[in-house]
Amino acid sequence: MKSKILAGVSALALLASAGAAMAAPPPVNNQSTVTQTSANSVATVNQSTGTLDTSTVTQSGNKNKAGVTQGGSKNTSTVTQAGANVPSGFSNELTVSQTGQKGSVTVNQNGDNTGTVTQTAASDSEILNLKQTGKSTATSTQSGSGETGNITQTGNGHLATLIQSGSGNLSNTTQSGGNNDIATTEQTGTNAVSDIIQVGSSNDANVKQSGDADSFVNQKGNGNKAVVTQAGDAKSTIDQIGFNNAATVDQQADADGAVSDIDQNGSGSKAKVTQKGAGDDSDIQQNGLNHDAKVAQAGDNTSTVNQSGFNQVADVDQTGDGNLSSVDQSLGRNKAKVVQDGDDNTSSVVQTFVTLTGVAANAD
Repeated sequence: MKSKILAGVSALALLASAGAAMAAPPPVNNQSTVTQTSANSVATVNQSTGTLDTSTVTQSGNKNKAGVTQGGSKNTSTVTQAGANVPSGFSNELTVSQTGQKGSVTVNQNGDNTGTVTQTAASDSEILNLKQTGKSTATSTQSGSGETGNITQTGNGHLATLIQSGSGNLSNTTQSGGNNDIATTEQTGTNAVSDIIQVGSSNDANVKQSGDADSFVNQKGNGNKAVVTQAGDAKSTIDQIGFNNAATVDQQADADGAVSDIDQNGSGSKAKVTQKGAGDDSDIQQNGLNHDAKVAQAGDNTSTVNQSGFNQVADVDQTGDGNLSSVDQSLGRNKAKVVQDGDDNTSSVVQTFVTLTGVAANAD
């Protein structure tokens, strides 16, 4: 058994060795606890520029490596590692850096994982929870205030990236049940919420929020892709069950109150929603194979697209207020295009056949 502990500076130990009779400067009261119960583990804790920081590292298993740097005030870091017996190098590798104030980091690694957690000097009361089981990689950078990030990875080859630089934002990422999923979340606004759930392999989700929007992405299957861009107070929900589906949602700054819901069940379908107006509402339901739905709205409009079967195409473009569009297509190879420019227009397209083309247009 061979353990190695590298401690940068422990102010508490220095004060204790000085003796009660010797005058000492005001204590900085940093605390560091390292526990190792296996061979080849390495823990490095540096609290040389911190005040009232607390670090706890517990390593069991094989070939773990943890580095913790605390240079701010009242930060807390708790690291638990149980590594695998890899042929060379380290199994679990973790780097934690806290240079802000009142930050909290909790990391649990089991297997052969890599984690990088950073709470910058500008951060205040940020929280990061990371749990990894298997062989995956996670990177988190927080530089805002009062934000929370939760990352859970189970499986191999998953990649999660979190960037938070706003206030009061919440991000939850869960990757499980497969391999090689990718999840990226960037939040720069206030009180935004992002939830990403990936169950399967090679799914890809990218969420970027610069307002106080809500985003929910649920991917179950393989090869699905979701991209969400939100600025303002908008809501987006993407549910993908199957293989190789793609969904894109763009809700811009003037789309306060806009709502987008995309449900894809099947394989090879695509959906794209662009909303530029307050109160826009889009609902896309696709079941089957190789559908394509596009919705663009500017104003206060409502669009519903329901496609089942195979190879259906729907294209809806609405500009104005109070417009209503409904497209319902079943069986296969139907095409519908709706263009409404003005106020209070209504369009309804229903197609149930194979190789039909429907065009509906209504302008004021």
